[in-house]
Amino acid sequence: MSKGHNSPVHVELSSNGLSESCAYEHVMANSCGGISMFVGVTRDNFNGKNVMYLEYDAYVSMAAKEIHRIVKDLREFFPVERVYISHRIGWLSNNRAST
Repeated sequence: MSKGHNSPVHVELSSNGLSESCAYEHVMANSCGGISMFVGVTRDNFNGKNVMYLEYDAYVSMAAKEIHRIVKDLREFFPVERVYISHRIGWLSNNRAST
């Protein structure tokens, strides 16, 4: 779902595991002085109730299109050079990265 290996923007929704190292390698640029990364993790509780797992579902092509639109808006307002967005779909147990 990315726009190509050399594209400054990478977007994917996948049932495969997420790779923080791939994200880091994608956004690393000599012209940039910092990298900001967020990794969402499935927690074991919500509103005082135990959570065993989450199941993410998506209309992938529509979700990817909307993420690309959000990234375009972001890059119009802020000097963001490279973006890597990856979100899991499918079944995730506790303490697993989802974004």
